[in-house]
Amino acid sequence: MWTSLRARAVDREQLLVVFTNVNKAAPEALNLDELVNMKIPDRGAIIGYWGENHADPLPDFLVVRDEDVKDTFAWLSSYFSGVAPITQWCRICTASEMKELIRVASKPTVVGSRLGVWVGTILAECSVQANYNINLKELPGTAALTSATFAAARAIAVWGRGVDLSDLARRHEEMYTRLRESGRPVPAAALLPIWHTIQCEFPLKLDLERRALEPLGGIVETITSKREVDAEFIQEVAASASKGFSLPELSDCAHGPQSDRVKALDQLARQLGSGAKSPALQALLGFGASLIDPGAAVLPELLRKYLGTFPLAPIWLGAFAGAWSPIRVLTDHQGLGRIIAKSILADSDLQSKPSCDIAFEEISRWLGSDTNTAKISLRGMAARSINIELLHGVTCPFAVGRLESYRSESSSIPAPNRSEAQDATRPKATTVGTSPQVLNTLELLTKRIEVVEKAITRIREDMNAPEAPQTDLLGDSVNKGPDDKPAKRSRWRRS
Repeated sequence: MWTSLRARAVDREQLLVVFTNVNKAAPEALNLDELVNMKIPDRGAIIGYWGENHADPLPDFLVVRDEDVKDTFAWLSSYFSGVAPITQWCRICTASEMKELIRVASKPTVVGSRLGVWVGTILAECSVQANYNINLKELPGTAALTSATFAAARAIAVWGRGVDLSDLARRHEEMYTRLRESGRPVPAAALLPIWHTIQCEFPLKLDLERRALEPLGGIVETITSKREVDAEFIQEVAASASKGFSLPELSDCAHGPQSDRVKALDQLARQLGSGAKSPALQALLGFGASLIDPGAAVLPELLRKYLGTFPLAPIWLGAFAGAWSPIRVLTDHQGLGRIIAKSILADSDLQSKPSCDIAFEEISRWLGSDTNTAKISLRGMAARSINIELLHGVTCPFAVGRLESYRSESSSIPAPNRSEAQDATRPKATTVGTSPQVLNTLELLTKRIEVVEKAITRIREDMNAPEAPQTDLLGDSVNKGPDDKPAKRSRWRRS
């Protein structure tokens, strides 16, 4: 975290010169408090960089008056289109935002004991959004960071309480739908009740939701404040929730062998489905499901038959699983949870150059108000993906389905027509089978096929080998059924 910086206030005409030559513009050495108290000229800006030395001729930050921010973006895009996107390397913020930025800790720690809850929710959301057609062990870390819940967790980690999560959900959903060819089963706004419950913080306008979900937020608080979670504690929490919500089936989900708990969950689902509609119904089913195998954030087969009535229950399950056993959600799926947790708690870039490819405010201007397919040229750090800063310090990767990828030195070359393209890619008869490149390619393919065949053989041998029973937090072997007789491994455990 920088303790010093260099900056100067300039009007619009001066900004035209200084913007691409800031390291030679003799900005004044300041501290953070002096920066906040500087007066910004009308339609001007405070321009500067962090630290004492700056090799880059382009600035680190630009602070404008709140009423000038839209005009500034339009002016910059007109005069400096050659260095666009500007928010890729320069943070543009208002004077009021800068007052908050300098007070944010460089190392996020706000999520505290709820880190496992957020990670469990993210894992469950990834599974649900993919319609369970994905193996989380093979899911890239960047794909998990695309989830809306990751954006919410990161915003809480950086900014603490008071973040406008509804606006964040709107921004995330807008970027996803504008950049991708298809939507998602669960929109970001539908996840707001889960986010509010995890933090036990509800906006005043959500009074009905508050009354319904506050007790569940209290359950999350009770679980996460416990140093050691054991079977007795789980049953105590379940009994308390059962009494508070007048649902004896909840307590039954925490007692007996796993097969009996599954039957109790079916009874709970029927009871909840027959009652009056409430924001808490899906949460209660997810809480009951978390008692079947405490700590497992993804159990696809367990709740699949209830998705029509309770589509969010599997994500609630992930949240409570992270509360029961944070270490399990961090280590399952070959450490995917650890990658997510590392990104949530990563040092912020608020006092350095932005780490994004473009900020939400700038790409929104590029896309405009047209909801049809937008085609713009944007080069990101990764192919077919761009990192968008939704809020200051909150950056998420988005897979690109609607943007034209940037290719240098190719815009002036006319694209071949369909027949020419096909002829260009069709191999010549005289070279097939004789070219050294073709022979090398065939040799590499042969070696890869041998590796795959060996891997398949090992997998088959592992599947035929006897499995050691795993014990859940309630003390029952998940590989055993009633009367301690060996039983087949549950389908949702395998997935």
